[in-house]
Amino acid sequence: MALESETDDEEKRRQEWRRLGRDLLIVAILFGILLGGLFSYTRTWPPMVVIDSSSMQHGVESSIGVIDTGDLILVQAVSSRADITTYVEGRATAYATYGDFGDVIVFRDPDEPESPVPIIHRPIAFVHWNASAGGYDVPDLALLPSTDWSALDAAGRPTTNPFGLSAFVLHRAGWKQDLSIAFDLNRILVRASEDGFLTMGDNNAYTTLTKSDLWVVPLPTILGRARGEIPWFGLLKLTLFPQQSGCCEAWGSTDPVRGAPANSWAALDVSLVLLFGTPILLATIDFYLDRHPDVRRRLRSRWDRFRRRIRSEKGPSPEEALRERDESPGEAKTNEPGNEKEGT
Repeated sequence: MALESETDDEEKRRQEWRRLGRDLLIVAILFGILLGGLFSYTRTWPPMVVIDSSSMQHGVESSIGVIDTGDLILVQAVSSRADITTYVEGRATAYATYGDFGDVIVFRDPDEPESPVPIIHRPIAFVHWNASAGGYDVPDLALLPSTDWSALDAAGRPTTNPFGLSAFVLHRAGWKQDLSIAFDLNRILVRASEDGFLTMGDNNAYTTLTKSDLWVVPLPTILGRARGEIPWFGLLKLTLFPQQSGCCEAWGSTDPVRGAPANSWAALDVSLVLLFGTPILLATIDFYLDRHPDVRRRLRSRWDRFRRRIRSEKGPSPEEALRERDESPGEAKTNEPGNEKEGT
């Protein structure tokens, strides 16, 4: 008997190891499918970036559908200017992403091209350097009504022509559509005389003096456009591997520069409890029921009675009614031989 008991215990251990190996293999396959799907969709590697600052937030609290500190954002590759819709183009066509008009792009820092941390801002307009006029052409502006913008030519004179500009102003701009935002192209001219995108962080329009970025972003420096959002979970990376600037100085920090919105931390805490607590709870219940088979039998019996009661209250489904009719003994057909009534 002792030998049989040891053999049974050994067999149970082998089955448990086989079950664990099978589960790990399934997890690895699913993870590979997920990564493959992400790469197929984004065509970039890595397929997502972590947002480490509040430059794209809409307020002090985070929101689904807006790019907030700690979000994970998918980055879809772009191959041409036509792949990107600027703010001005989006405003003219009512196309919006992440709470405002136009696309959001991910690009290398023009000040630090070798930096591993990319920048994610909204492209406002595409500009061409016009050497003969000594200013920038901003053809996107022609898509908007003249009341939505004003401009200065290279000599500083007001103009309604979007070519050879030294500055322009977008009226009713910002994600609240309550700002007049000036773009001083002379300041940008000192930095680069080339074609590219003017960019701006949605939140920077309300919190910084310059509002827009003082650079032109050429197409080759763009890693892709933002597509999709996994909120909060990037805070894990930012806390475990903090950078010299940006989030996060400590878990739960809500510092304006080195922290994240309080509701993002709260949502992450709840998500982690559900994500890790649920499997642990289910495994604990299963372990208990394995040690108490009589409890498992009672629960299963109660569940079966509950299902039968629900089924009886609802009545049989059409498929069940048809199956019961097919399985019930049929009545003798009156037209079978020997069952016809003879006429009198």
